[in-house]
Amino acid sequence: MPTEKIVKLVGKPLLWSVAALIVFKMGLNMYGLWNDARTFPYSPWLSDGVCNTVVVPLSGDILFGNPYAALGPTDEGGASLPYTDADFIVSLLHNAEQDPNVSAVMLQIDSYGGTPVASEVILDAMNELTKPSVALIREAGTSGAYMAAMGADTIIASPFSDVGSIGITSSYLQTVGQNTKEGLEFVSLASGKFKDSGNPNKPLTAEERALFERDMAAWHEHFVDLVAKSRSMEREKVVRLADGSALPGALALNEGLVDMMGNRATAKAVLSTALGYDAVLCDY
Repeated sequence: MPTEKIVKLVGKPLLWSVAALIVFKMGLNMYGLWNDARTFPYSPWLSDGVCNTVVVPLSGDILFGNPYAALGPTDEGGASLPYTDADFIVSLLHNAEQDPNVSAVMLQIDSYGGTPVASEVILDAMNELTKPSVALIREAGTSGAYMAAMGADTIIASPFSDVGSIGITSSYLQTVGQNTKEGLEFVSLASGKFKDSGNPNKPLTAEERALFERDMAAWHEHFVDLVAKSRSMEREKVVRLADGSALPGALALNEGLVDMMGNRATAKAVLSTALGYDAVLCDY
């Protein structure tokens, strides 16, 4: 058989094989992006081709954990409580940054806070955005939720909202009296004297309280530093405000914790001005 015919016979299947491999590789990459911990449960592109501004919801307690898992925070009756998975929010912010059709981000907040690390992770992700962003505080943006809001270019709050509550709490319900009444006795089996500190079934000792207060003071100072830096405020002023109390939106504006009063339409207008064209919202 002539060499030219052999090349033709071998070449065509080879080209098809290469093409198939390329398509397979592209499919694997997309599948990886789809299932990556940073990007679940959506595709890496958030815009539908029409909207250019992603609205990222921050509702309920801010924690780490899959919001679609069966297990999660529950009330005393066992009913599920609303909460936000910080990694999920970071994934949306990451995708918004990467999506060429997304021009801006609105962090829509209805939360009284959550765990410090989960809140700071969202703050860091907001700070990393290169696209215009606003944080819209509706019902509440306090404690860890306020921390997350500080990463936005502009913070907008409803006059009726709760804002701030800069501080740390580790309070818990001690059940020693109830256990004694019911004839229950706590048996301590721990490898170190502080290992079972904070167990509600045993009295809190003076040493344990001092230990917790030491830790909370360190966390509190870091929170104050974050507010002073993010809001360009004098640290002494933040220290005065950081008594754990929340402020109505209007008072928060007077104190410099937010930039303006308003609602979703206000946030949309701010982003439209920043972009130079109409911000078209898409909710997630």
